[in-house]
Amino acid sequence: MNRHDGQSRDVAASDGPPLPSADLTSAVGETQHRRLRMLDGWRALSILLVLAAHLLPLGPKLWNINGEVGVIGMAVFFTLSGFLIVSILQRDPDIGRFLVRRIARILPLAWLALILTLPLEKVGPPVWISNFLFYANLPPFPFAPWSGHFWSLGVEMQFYLAITILVLGLGRRGLWLVPMAAAAVTASRIVVGVEVSIVT
Repeated sequence: MNRHDGQSRDVAASDGPPLPSADLTSAVGETQHRRLRMLDGWRALSILLVLAAHLLPLGPKLWNINGEVGVIGMAVFFTLSGFLIVSILQRDPDIGRFLVRRIARILPLAWLALILTLPLEKVGPPVWISNFLFYANLPPFPFAPWSGHFWSLGVEMQFYLAITILVLGLGRRGLWLVPMAAAAVTASRIVVGVEVSIVT
């Protein structure tokens, strides 16, 4: 699940005391930053929770512990993802560079997986298109049996698109709208009684 620029190299001074700033621009102009090591533990926790939800019997089916553990794992993952993406754009609001990095990390392997598996599922064009363009997590949820887990990529890619539009329109200031939007979405789901949803 590790697809974030939060994995950048540790930056340390070659001699003298550690740099006081978390940011450093290299000779080639690439922005580097200190890695937040504590996030690795949270990332590992999210992975283990999702794997446990899918692979282990965590209690009587009646209690639905597997479902709840999976939801917690994904909540941790999306919280980390949102934090890291906003942090990356706060440091470097260059949308072109941001999109190239996101696309290079996600599209090649995701599309290769679809190319290898969707022909075996014998599905029609709507399923191909919605999965390749990452909107199969929206109604009417046109997943193939194998590609159901692609819903999380849909959520993530749609978040990238939304935050790209936000930063293009408002610059770094637009990032302040992200926590407000998250709170608004959460409040609306509480009001309508939706506890879990794969819709972005």
